[in-house]
Amino acid sequence: MYAPYQEAGAQYPEIPFKAFETSVQFITSEGNVFSGAEAVFQTLAYGAGKKWPLWLYQKIPGVAPVTEWFYGVVARHRGTFSKWTGLLW
Repeated sequence: MYAPYQEAGAQYPEIPFKAFETSVQFITSEGNVFSGAEAVFQTLAYGAGKKWPLWLYQKIPGVAPVTEWFYGVVARHRGTFSKWTGLLW
């Protein structure tokens, strides 16, 4: 199930509300919590069956910090990236 944090956040009191506001949170049915770029890659692996980005993230040195850095840039400038996405698609 996918839900916005405004709806689902209260179900997970162990996750600070600020974490929901600043990055994607992916919570597995087993209760594992992933955030940021790793949450995006987990979502792709679980929901879309695209496991290769998560494999790169977990196995190739340097991929995790670079993707987390880039995720942070995008997250801090969501409005700008949203406009660019709208223009490209």
